[in-house]
Amino acid sequence: MLTIRKLLIASLVLGSCGLGFALYGQENDTKMYLEPKGKGEGEKEADSIYTGKVIAYGELLSAPYYVEFRNDTVWINDIPIIPPIRTFEEEQPNIIVSETRKLQQEISKQCFSDYMKDVEKLGVDGAKNMILNKYLADSLVEQIEFYPSSTGITIKFTDGFETHSGFFGEIRTDGKLVDYNRVATEEELIEVRKVELDMIRTQLSKGFLKIFGYCYGLDIQPGRAQGVINTLESIARGEQTYEQIYANDRTLLPSPRTFWKEFELKKDSWK
Repeated sequence: MLTIRKLLIASLVLGSCGLGFALYGQENDTKMYLEPKGKGEGEKEADSIYTGKVIAYGELLSAPYYVEFRNDTVWINDIPIIPPIRTFEEEQPNIIVSETRKLQQEISKQCFSDYMKDVEKLGVDGAKNMILNKYLADSLVEQIEFYPSSTGITIKFTDGFETHSGFFGEIRTDGKLVDYNRVATEEELIEVRKVELDMIRTQLSKGFLKIFGYCYGLDIQPGRAQGVINTLESIARGEQTYEQIYANDRTLLPSPRTFWKEFELKKDSWK
């Protein structure tokens, strides 16, 4: 599920000039694959870009790069990039959560939801009083703290456990609430993708290495791009190990765990 906060993070990172990392939020219907489709009516033809480098889902793509926007998706060489596709099924960790912890998390979730609704109806001070009166009456809750310039709430429970909610919202000077955690609309998603399309084209034209994957994006500056590619080729050929490189210069290694799963699936294409 992609929120306004994640859109802002992705846009800021894609616009940076350094080594950037963005977690692309997953929409609920993220597909395992997406067949290339024809250009939609009235949509712009792809630009051919011969500079820069692109790694998509663990595979190094060959130039020229055809970067385009069609079917509400950013494509590079007929591979859907944004929103990303799911390239493998992740194993779900077997985490055992106690009934008490589940209840505490549910209290925190409901408390923040109530606070957001109450601010709109009662104003900030009225909402705080309402929350304090309601939730401090619960035997599990010891203390509730509000943060003055954001919608953040910290709940301290009697067993020492704490929860933190809503730190990416803002209370404006007029008392109105801005929630950056709300789910983005489809129209907002499409507009952000168009901005990212232009950024991708610009960065490739400047020689950046762009790495795209299931739930991340990386921007690597032109001066470091070839070094990263050479390192990945060396690992694929068995000349060096990840551990050896990490010990000497970890900046040559993409950091996301998901990247290495995708790289392993496509490693033969690097040899």
